[in-house]
Amino acid sequence: MKLGAQTANWSTEEAKSVFETVLKSNNNNVQIVFAQNDEMGLGAAQAVEEAGLTPGVDVKIATIDGTKNALQALADGQLSFVAEYNPLFGDVAADVVKKTIAGEKVESYIIAKSLTFDSPEAAKEALPNRKF
Repeated sequence: MKLGAQTANWSTEEAKSVFETVLKSNNNNVQIVFAQNDEMGLGAAQAVEEAGLTPGVDVKIATIDGTKNALQALADGQLSFVAEYNPLFGDVAADVVKKTIAGEKVESYIIAKSLTFDSPEAAKEALPNRKF
């Protein structure tokens, strides 16, 4: 059963507050949180801990961004899944612009490679080389 969707303005603090309310209004009976960014997922994890529950165990938390902080939280078992939204595509974008300006043909669809992390082990493997 879907409990609802609420905004937390991309903020750890707001997400913590919002999720505290969600937990209280549902007698701590929440199985999963999908956060639209890592910061909000980390706030939800804080609320879960403060409610006496274990994030990643009692409440699964999935996030999007793939920042070092989120991967560390996944490695520590506080998050359950992290989807990367890779911001490191500037060189590719600049190259496409230069080629276009020079009149060269470029692909009409270019994918910025992003990864997903579904275990503490995957996060631990990625952390040493994480650039964001």
